[in-house]
Amino acid sequence: MVLKSLGNYKPCFWGTFKCIWSPSSVALEDIQLIFGRRGSEIAEEKKAETLRILDMERRQKQRVEEMREAQKKDEENLNIKERFRVEVRKELYRLEVTCINMASLLRGLGIHVEGGFQPLPNQVHAAYKRALLKFHPDRASKTDIRRQVEAEEKFKLISRMKEKFLSTSCY
Repeated sequence: MVLKSLGNYKPCFWGTFKCIWSPSSVALEDIQLIFGRRGSEIAEEKKAETLRILDMERRQKQRVEEMREAQKKDEENLNIKERFRVEVRKELYRLEVTCINMASLLRGLGIHVEGGFQPLPNQVHAAYKRALLKFHPDRASKTDIRRQVEAEEKFKLISRMKEKFLSTSCY
């Protein structure tokens, strides 16, 4: 920093961003000459800065409110999904208990299994693949929550039952 003396001013320290002085008798005209601006220009800048800060705070509050609303909607959707999941699991449990093999399970889910009452293993496997494609959660409706939950639960059931029927060789 450089120490300067300006006539009727006391010593002044000129820093990189601001000047700290202690004038003995500073007139408004002297300040305007030093800064090269009038008081009205400074007031306009302060007003613009204040408006910018207020606008930023308003947008920030708006974003927070939007986040709260989105979070509330997500919680509501989770509650709705959970209610649907309970209903669908009850229905699928009844189906699971009554099915004796994979072909009867697939028929109960509405998947056509060729081969009549006793289909061949490759026919059951083809129907199984169709069922996986039909009930895959990523392919389910994103707009209808109930269908999405049904697809998820049916997909889980089919996968679980395949393991069960493979272990008991009643595929």
